[in-house]
Order: sequence, then structure tokens, then C-alpha cells
Amino acid sequence: MGAKHVPLVRVNAVILVDPKNYRQAMRDPRVEKWKEAMRTEIAALEHNDTWEVIVMPRDSKQLHSKWVYKLKLYDDGTIERYKARLVVRRDEKVYGVDYTFSFSAVLAMVSGKVILAVSIIWGVPARHGDVPSVYVKADKEAELEILLHIPQGMEIAVELLRKLGVKDKRQLALRLKKGLYGLKQSGRLWNLMLHEILLSLGFRQCYTDSCLYIKDETDGKTLVGIYVDDVLGTGTSVQKVDEFFEDMKVVELKDLGVVTKFLGIAFDYDDNTGWTLNQETVIDEMLEKFGLAKVAPVRVPIRGEEVRELLPTVQTFQSLVGSLLWVARCTRPDIAFAVYRVTRHSHASCESD
Repeated sequence: MGAKHVPLVRVNAVILVDPKNYRQAMRDPRVEKWKEAMRTEIAALEHNDTWEVIVMPRDSKQLHSKWVYKLKLYDDGTIERYKARLVVRRDEKVYGVDYTFSFSAVLAMVSGKVILAVSIIWGVPARHGDVPSVYVKADKEAELEILLHIPQGMEIAVELLRKLGVKDKRQLALRLKKGLYGLKQSGRLWNLMLHEILLSLGFRQCYTDSCLYIKDETDGKTLVGIYVDDVLGTGTSVQKVDEFFEDMKVVELKDLGVVTKFLGIAFDYDDNTGWTLNQETVIDEMLEKFGLAKVAPVRVPIRGEEVRELLPTVQTFQSLVGSLLWVARCTRPDIAFAVYRVTRHSHASCESD
């Protein structure tokens, strides 16, 4: 099929743009799709017992929320579903009032590679799991009271208005009972909850990486790594890995099979050669983002110490360097020295850098 003969459904999918806010969504030709997506999100949060509707207390502080819209597509460009996510505005939260601790650990890349190496030794390919909506599963800190304004698009039943003795939903608020996307502490709350679950299943936490866990039993071992909602695991037998995924159904962990993509890295497993990792897609997207897709290599790419005209902005240059550092750490250690040299000019970058 030639380049001019692209299927019509794919062309339609490419030109669709996601709304950036509630107002744009309501003016979008697909407004009914977005409304249905918002109703689905609110229903899921209510089913999860994320909040309770109360009369807005006098002289209380309420946080605002916003909607984030995303059109999910299949690999061929056709529409999978319309997704709307309710997010608390991060710029309104105050330390000590709306949150205390916010740090949440993630799996070190070297630990992820250890899991892959061990899976080869044990002869059981590492499997990938995903936990949906992790930030709304853990309970909020009991000592903090967090109130939200009623989100845009959320309807309140007339019966509930009468029961609470108010005439308008603007007189109401949502008292959070669990974490929610946008809260600074949501990642930490989920991490603590998952830690307790893994300990109850007999896992021990690694001393050098708090997101690496091992379970040692008489009939075998299980090794798992956690990166927020992504789980990477292997064991001395397929049965041990199956048992782990079965036990983790308590948090609705989905078994995605032998890992093929994790943190933007593509994985390919071969019984003879082991694992092959690549970030070709990530690198291509990075080059497009920074306008480097058509650059040509040069024999001596590292510039001298002479002063040049400052052209790139500090923010753009540092973002590019950060992306390169991630690629070097994950799959391209061969560029590590060149990236290190570039970091020396992160506050005074030139076009030649």
C-alpha cells in the first residue's frame, strides 16, 4: 500500500487533538464522548470510596480539581477509548495542611537489569504486571482533612441535595478518604500500602533498593521490582511467578505476560542470547522534540573550550541532557562520556553543544 493510500480511519485518528481543559472538551465535536468518559471516571472513584459528599464547612479551605483528557489509540491508529482523569491542582496545596511527606521511591534501573539477569539464570523470563489507578487505592493520612470543590461536570442527585439540606451543589464539598491523582503524597501512600502487602506475603525488602523484594521459600524463590504501578518479576519456576500474580489480585494486578515494554524500553527475549533492550522509539521521539531529527554526525562532535554565542535556552538544553542521561543509563552506556562532557555546559550552552 503506497503512502498516498492511508486508510481513512487512520487519517481521522491522527488529526484528532485532545482537549486541554473542561471548557475545550465541552466545545469539542466529540463532547458526548468526553462526557461519558467523565461519568465513567467519577463512577469508578465513587465505587472506590474515594470521597464522601458533605456540606461545605464554614471558613474551610477547598482545593480545585481539573480534568485531563486523553484519546487512547491502538497501534494501528484507530480509536481504543476516550479517557478522562480527575486531577487535584498541585499549585494550591500547602505543606503541613494538605500534605506532609511526599517522597516515593522507585526501582533503580540497575535493579531492573538484575531481575532480567536473574531470570536468565533461573530460566524463567521476567513477567510484566500493571496495577490500574494506583493513586486512588491507598487511604489518605488520617490526621489530614482534604476538601475539594465539586468537580466540573459532576452531577449531584436531587435526593442527596435534599438530604444534606442544600439547594445548590456549590454549597457542597468532597472530603477525601483516599489518595487522588495530583496530590503530592499519593505516590508515597501507594508505595507504603504496597510495601505492607508484600511483607504480608512473605517478601523481604532489599537493603540497597527499597523497591526490590525477594521471597525465599523451601520450594523456590521469587524476585520482584516495583516502579510505581509497573511490576517486574521472575522466579525459580513459572509456578512461583504465577502464585505471585495470583496473590497480587488484591490490588487488581494485571499479568501482561513476558515483558516486552517497561518504562519506555523495548524488551526482546531469546532462549539462547537472553535479553535485548532498545529505546529506538524513545530516541526518535526525543530527536523530534528537540529538532534534531535531521542532524548529521560529525567526526569530532565535542567542541573545544572556546566561547561561542549562547543560543539554546537553559531549560531546553537541560531537558535534552536529562533525556540523554536516561538513555545512557538504560540502554546506551557507550554515550555516557559524551553526555557527561555536555553536562558541563548545562548553564551556558551553545549551539555547538
